[in-house]
Amino acid sequence: MYEIGGFDSQNEYKAKINASSGNIIKSKTEELDADDKKEALDIGNLIDRDQAMQIAQQSAQDQPAKWTLEKDNGKAIWEIEFENGNKETEVEVDASSQKVLKSETDDHDKNMKHDKDDD
Repeated sequence: MYEIGGFDSQNEYKAKINASSGNIIKSKTEELDADDKKEALDIGNLIDRDQAMQIAQQSAQDQPAKWTLEKDNGKAIWEIEFENGNKETEVEVDASSQKVLKSETDDHDKNMKHDKDDD
């Protein structure tokens, strides 16, 4: 299933789409809050999901399970989650500079957490 969210100058939109068939499972529209209007992304100058995935896979060799493009503190960030059994790795890639900002692995079997933060 794909979960997609976005907004225009007046409304926020959310949709869930069946990844196999492409059919919309659920969609929702809400009036946009005034403070959300400043969070728009200019995607014309950003790397795409495939490029972000290639960069992230240098830090995680597992299967990609989820990816998100968001604006955080003024930066466009691709957040990509990988899964391999009980192990999850989250990698954050700056969508402009193409640098890995964070790589964090959770091993649920051993309750261990390994962090790698780059500045």
